[in-house]
Amino acid sequence: MRRTAALAFIAITLAPLTAHAQRASEQQPSPRIEVTGVAEMQVVPDEIHIAIELRERGSGNSKVSVEQQEIQLRDAIKALGIDVERLTLSDAVADYVPRKFRKDDVIARKGYMLKLADAEQVRKVFLELDRLEIDEARIHHVSHRKEQEYRRQMRVQAITAAKEKADYLLAAIGENTGPALKVEEVQPEHRDPRIYGNVNRLMAVEAYGYSGGTSSYESLGVNFSRIVIRSEVACVFAIAAR
Repeated sequence: MRRTAALAFIAITLAPLTAHAQRASEQQPSPRIEVTGVAEMQVVPDEIHIAIELRERGSGNSKVSVEQQEIQLRDAIKALGIDVERLTLSDAVADYVPRKFRKDDVIARKGYMLKLADAEQVRKVFLELDRLEIDEARIHHVSHRKEQEYRRQMRVQAITAAKEKADYLLAAIGENTGPALKVEEVQPEHRDPRIYGNVNRLMAVEAYGYSGGTSSYESLGVNFSRIVIRSEVACVFAIAAR
């Protein structure tokens, strides 16, 4: 009986010490290394999005309706060898104006988006827009059809670069990289993902700069700027036990 009581007393005495040691172990951070990996590539945009707005103009017998302008626009696009399916309607509204400025109180207008492949197509389209007396047109934004695929590739390359960096840094001090404890993609500063600005009529397209999301554009001079697709990943790796 006395032996049993003594063992129980020892167990009760050791229990707080064990719990204290466990808490101390949990509070002490395990050895780790924090690194950042970056990957970047540049691609020439192959999708140039043109915003076009048609408004009825003139009055009386000289009035040119939106529908007439739309037919002319479609015919001009087709004559350039561009698929008219690339012209899509973005909005159609009616603006109300005071009667003292005109006999009618409604001006119909339609907005379109035209997707082109390169700067030469853009130049030809703007020349046609000028011929048709369509003034409301601008380059809305540019993109690349494989942009999302390239972004995934950059993310993979960025995290691979982070692991390689951890490996050679730890190797310099005789340590090895353990499992990943945290992986986080660093989000860039948010920017408006559109290009604004009217292109002057009867002139070739100039280079435009762009910055948005994880993309930015760098001037190429005579052509559209390249899209810079960049990914940055912050990783935390454990240092492997010896």
